[in-house]
Amino acid sequence: MQKISFLLLIMAGWLFPQPFSLFSKDNFHNAAFSYSKVDLYREESIKHSFSIDGYELRGKYNYEWGKNVLNISTGRMDLRLSSGNLTSGLDININKINDYFSFDFLRKERFFDLSGSAELIKNEERFYFNYGLNFNLNFFSSKQLTVGFGISNSELPITFHANYLEEKFRITGGFRNRSMQAKLNYAPDANSGFKFEYMRFLPLESDSREGFYMKESPKFEVWLSSFTSKQKEILLKGDFFHFKGDYYADFYNGGQTFGYFKAPEIKGAGVKLNISSSLMKKSQTDLTLLYLFAKGNAVGNIQSWPFLSIVQSVIANRLNYRFSFSGKILGLKLMHLKNWKSFTFIPTIFYFDIQPNFSLQTWQPSYLAIGVKEFYSNELRISRAGVILLSLKGNYRLADFIFFADFNQFIPLYEKSREFPSKPPVTGEPEEKAAITTGGGRWFSIGISKNF
Repeated sequence: MQKISFLLLIMAGWLFPQPFSLFSKDNFHNAAFSYSKVDLYREESIKHSFSIDGYELRGKYNYEWGKNVLNISTGRMDLRLSSGNLTSGLDININKINDYFSFDFLRKERFFDLSGSAELIKNEERFYFNYGLNFNLNFFSSKQLTVGFGISNSELPITFHANYLEEKFRITGGFRNRSMQAKLNYAPDANSGFKFEYMRFLPLESDSREGFYMKESPKFEVWLSSFTSKQKEILLKGDFFHFKGDYYADFYNGGQTFGYFKAPEIKGAGVKLNISSSLMKKSQTDLTLLYLFAKGNAVGNIQSWPFLSIVQSVIANRLNYRFSFSGKILGLKLMHLKNWKSFTFIPTIFYFDIQPNFSLQTWQPSYLAIGVKEFYSNELRISRAGVILLSLKGNYRLADFIFFADFNQFIPLYEKSREFPSKPPVTGEPEEKAAITTGGGRWFSIGISKNF
């Protein structure tokens, strides 16, 4: 249950800020250093193991002079998904280990704003460079109407390691895309405003590489809109988004393809409503309602020739697969911020009702590709689940220093399962029920910052 639940919950990062970013991004001026640790999920039995964990070290510096703002960040991010299966002899590790250096700048003028970003990433021995540029036109000195345009190129590198039947292989690649952005902001007065934004993600050509690599072709469109309205000490905000697109990737070894992945339909939508009150002195209370929906399907295959011997490749020539997924999330968030002397406390509780669907079929072609053999079909048994997330953030000010920390923990509440026809037992083979232990569902961050 937890694996599917956590993947769907992370999708809520489209609308919810921390803690769904997993790593803390508190923006304390002017210099800050932080450490974050993620233990998202662990599952283990005598037959298999599965885990998602990671950490981040991050340092940043913010500098302002006149109408200019400069932010510099550097650090290391290490995210890892590991899966092992003693029955099939397959072990998989997906790593995202990045050393990065980035800077963002902003230039503010009366009738326009110019901002940009640049990032240098090192993944193993290869370097990646990402950049973006945004330009906003303010048609009134009070910035009642703003029209903006932006463009960016980015690549997020990832490394895929696997062991199968005592053979080892590695695939290095990245999610490469070029995004274009257009936005319109309108504020009729100081207490209300509307925002509209459109983003389109287009593929970038991948460089030729030795060994294992992949070439991707993502195409996505995202529509975002929001409004704000303030009456006295009550602030009402609403956010809406919709996305759709497709994704295609070819897998290569030494310039020759050995498989592909094609997702012709990926789409989703969401809405978030938030009401915030600061009626009490030195405190603020937020109530948020969230609804999120997503669905998609994919097909593909992987050929065994790059990884196995000639004899093994004849026996297990190609694995075909197809799957579909969908999910709905209804969420509720209650947050309270309280200032007391030099301390700030922000306890938060999230509740999620999750309705996931997932099905996967795999098969191999028979000899000479006539017919099908070893066909397997799997469906997610969990039809509904409830999860609580407890989050506690806080900071302490000491002169020009700020010490900050946050801790987050998932708590499963309930789950409902689908009914599937039971398979008759095989004569002479006793039924095996392997004990499974699970853990994780938590992350934390600590850090220190200083004002100059």
